Amino acid sequence: MAMREKWLRQMASLVLGTGFLLAVSVAQAGAALDAVHEKGKVYLAAAASLAAYNDRLGMLVNEALQEEGWEITKYKHSTASADARFIVLKNLNADSWEPTYTLAVAGTENTKDIKTDMKLGKVWFTGATQAEFNAAGAATNVPDDKPKVHKGFYQYVQTAIDAGEDGHPIYKALMSDPSQRLLITGHSLGGAVATLGGARLLLAGVNPAQVEVLTFGAPAVGNAAFKQETEGKLALERVVLDGDPVPGLVQKFGGGYAQFGKEVRWQEENYMHQKPHSMAVYMDVAMKDYYRALQEAEKAGEIVTPRQSEGEGPKAYVVPASFKLPQEMEGEQPFMQQVMERQYRRALKGYVLADAAAATPKGDLEAAKQAGCQWLVRTEVQVTRLRQEVNGHVISLNQTVYRVADGRLAATSDYQSSTRELTPLVVIMHLTRNFAKDGVRWLDMPQKG
Repeated sequence: MAMREKWLRQMASLVLGTGFLLAVSVAQAGAALDAVHEKGKVYLAAAASLAAYNDRLGMLVNEALQEEGWEITKYKHSTASADARFIVLKNLNADSWEPTYTLAVAGTENTKDIKTDMKLGKVWFTGATQAEFNAAGAATNVPDDKPKVHKGFYQYVQTAIDAGEDGHPIYKALMSDPSQRLLITGHSLGGAVATLGGARLLLAGVNPAQVEVLTFGAPAVGNAAFKQETEGKLALERVVLDGDPVPGLVQKFGGGYAQFGKEVRWQEENYMHQKPHSMAVYMDVAMKDYYRALQEAEKAGEIVTPRQSEGEGPKAYVVPASFKLPQEMEGEQPFMQQVMERQYRRALKGYVLADAAAATPKGDLEAAKQAGCQWLVRTEVQVTRLRQEVNGHVISLNQTVYRVADGRLAATSDYQSSTRELTPLVVIMHLTRNFAKDGVRWLDMPQKG
């Protein structure tokens, strides 16, 4: 149990430890940088949605977010109708493009949540106060030309309104300061509740410009009249993975429901995960989209990612990793390389991240000497398919460190993990986090032994 908890803690830390903004310098503002901000927001929403879950991994991700500088408040309130659970993130050092608050609602976790999902009947959704909403929700024989929503999701929202001793902290903050902005997010059930929560805030008088909703794999929440009344007022983006059945379940079994808002379709590689509804897969794709946006911004000259550290300290010359990947995983290589470089930037006191063009005729050691480095770091990544498991792989990383002065071997480390419960990119993040935490002891070793 202790070993598994340590592994989960390391994995959670590095999932968020990659940072929603890498260590980059802004060269000029433009469309590519705007895309980085937009993808960074989705990445943040995915991480927050993962952290909202009440399982052990969710709690560890929550802790990791706090380590990254996010102030987090947890809310929980239970009634006979629903168990409302959500977290509120506030970044005290938020950039202008980031929301002031991020509210993430937990998805389906327990029996009461399942019962909430199954309450497919509709109730009237209107009112400016809690009392007015309660009265509308209790009304009978409401015609279908009125805005009506999923009864279970409605009860969850009404329960969530009462969560916490501070009453309505987000509502009060938004109403008292028009510059405050809120991103509401969630996965599955959490996404449905996030949608209704956003609509509820607007009806309560919050400026629509202050509220944005971003969901992952969320089902429809209301009828055509609700869609007509809410669409165009509530900024809603729905992220849906191809093959995820949940976004269409309510329409299939309940009838009379309609999705609305901007739908963003993502594709999932078959080898990554067997369950396309998994929040882990949504997180994986969010990370990749963010890294792609960073690459495009670099190509456009709008950001500059450092290839060399500044300041004092021993410098390590890190050559590009070598990869042995099965054909279906070759597309992961550039993302794995970026994740590994990010971890080296975080861990090393001084570094030069080489690229293929930096090689000299005399080899890496000579290039390291010319760069003024004291250590040469080589990394090998090998992926082996598990025949007895569908979509199962074992990923192995080997790190070898040499003294540049004499070319002697200084240290070596081996790490290994499977993709049984995680996507390949998250496994790489886990293993390189081990490099960053455990594999840099050689920095303080003498140069000559």
